Amino acid sequence: MTLPPGVLEMPAARGARLLALDRLSAAAEARSHLGDDDPDGGGNALHDFRVALRRLLAALADYRKILRGSVRRRDRKRAAALLSATGTARDAEVHARWIDGQAESLSADERKGGDWMLRRIRRDTRKADGGADLGGDFDRIDRRLRKRLSTYRMAVDGDDADGRPLLATVLGEAIQSSADRLRARLGRLTDEVDPVTVHRARLAVKRLRYLLEPFADALPGGVALFADLRAMQETLGAQHDAWLLAQRVADALLRAQEDGGRADVLPGLRALAERLAEAQRQRGDAVGEACTPERVGALCGRAESVAAAAAERGRGNLEVERKYLLRRLPRLPAEALPVEIWQGWIAGERLNERIRRTLAPDGRERWHRTVKLGTGVSRVEVEEETPVALARRLWPLTAGRRVRKRRWKVPDGALTWEIDRFAGGKLVLAEVELPSPDHPVTLPEWLRPCLVREVTGDPRYVNLNLAR
Repeated sequence: MTLPPGVLEMPAARGARLLALDRLSAAAEARSHLGDDDPDGGGNALHDFRVALRRLLAALADYRKILRGSVRRRDRKRAAALLSATGTARDAEVHARWIDGQAESLSADERKGGDWMLRRIRRDTRKADGGADLGGDFDRIDRRLRKRLSTYRMAVDGDDADGRPLLATVLGEAIQSSADRLRARLGRLTDEVDPVTVHRARLAVKRLRYLLEPFADALPGGVALFADLRAMQETLGAQHDAWLLAQRVADALLRAQEDGGRADVLPGLRALAERLAEAQRQRGDAVGEACTPERVGALCGRAESVAAAAAERGRGNLEVERKYLLRRLPRLPAEALPVEIWQGWIAGERLNERIRRTLAPDGRERWHRTVKLGTGVSRVEVEEETPVALARRLWPLTAGRRVRKRRWKVPDGALTWEIDRFAGGKLVLAEVELPSPDHPVTLPEWLRPCLVREVTGDPRYVNLNLAR
C-alpha cells in the first residue's frame, strides 16, 4: 500500500495507523525477497529487509501513544528482536566488502591473512544465524500487527468530534522531540569522537530521518533536511563500521598470535589492522568536521523549523500554492474587480515580516502583517490583520523593500486564481492556492493562451526578491 493524499490532515489516530500499515507492507514485500540473491547470506535482500524493519519500528515508536490499543509492547519487542537477529549478517556483509576492497593492494603473503579473516567472518555469521527463521518470525508479527492496525475505536463527543489532533500536529511534536535528542547527542561529539558516542548519535540521526522521510516533500525545507541527515548518517556510520571491524581484526590477530600454527596469516592481519587504524583516523576527522557546534546548531535549527512547519500545518497555517509566469494580462470576467496592493518587508536576521496594504474598489483600506517560512509549493504562513494606526507606524521600516501591484481574483470551481500585474505592467503572475501539495491543477481556458511557464519555487519571482 501507499499513503493516501492528505494523510497529514487526517486525525492522528487514523493517519498514524495508515503510516504503520504502509511500513508493515513494505517490510512484508522486503521479506518476500529474502534469499533471492543469497550466495553468501542475503545480500541486498537482507539489507532491504533490515531497512524496512527499522522504518516499521521507528513508526511504531514515534507514534506509540497514538497507536496505543493497536500495538502492544511485546509486538515492538518481537520486531526489535528480529532486527537484532539480522545484525550479525549485516555487519559481516559490510566487513567482508571492505576486506575484499583491500585484496588487490595486499602482497601475496598478506592476502593469506585477508582470506583467513574473510573465512572467519562467514563462519561466525553462519553460527549466529543458525536456526534463525527470519521469514517465519516476521510472518507471525505481520499477521498480528495487520489485524490490530486495521481498526481502532474513537470516542466522539464534544470538542473532540472532529477527531483531532491531526497527524501533522503529532508529527511536529515528534520532530521537535527528535531534534532536541539529536542536538544533545551530536553536541557530545564536539568534545570527543568515541565509538559509543558516535553510535548513539548515529541512531538519533537515523530516528529523525525515518520520522521525516514519508513527509519530507510536503514540508518546507524537508527534502534538503532529509538529504543532509542521510549524509550525516553515512559519515557517522562509516566511522562506527570501521571501529567494529578494527575490533574484529584485533581479536583475530590476538588469537592467531596465540596459535603458533597460524604465523602465515599474521602479516595480512597486521596490514588490515594498520589500514583500519588509518581509516578510523580519517573517518574520525570527517565526523569532527561534520559535527562542529556551528554545523550541529544549523542542522538542528532547520529540523526545528520543519517541526514548526508541521505544527502550523496541523493548525491550518500552511500555504500551498503554485505560481505561473504570464506573457500578458489575460481577458478577465467583468465581475473580477481589481484591488491595489502595496507590500513592504521589515528585514530580520532569519525572518522577513511583510506589511501589506490593500485598497478595495470601494475605497476600503486594510492592513495585514505576515510571516512566511519555506520555499516551493508548500510554505508556512502566519498572518493577522493589523490596526491601521500601527501599520502606518511600521510602514517606514520597509523603505527600499517594497512592491506595488494590482490583483484580480477569479473563481474556478473549488479554486480561486489570483492574477497580479506589477507596477510598470511588464510582469504578470498567476497564483492558485491548493488544499494539498498533491492536488492536481488544471489551467483554465482563459489563462492558457497567456501562459509562459510555471515558476513555483523560482526565487526570481518571489515578491520579496522583486522588492525595490
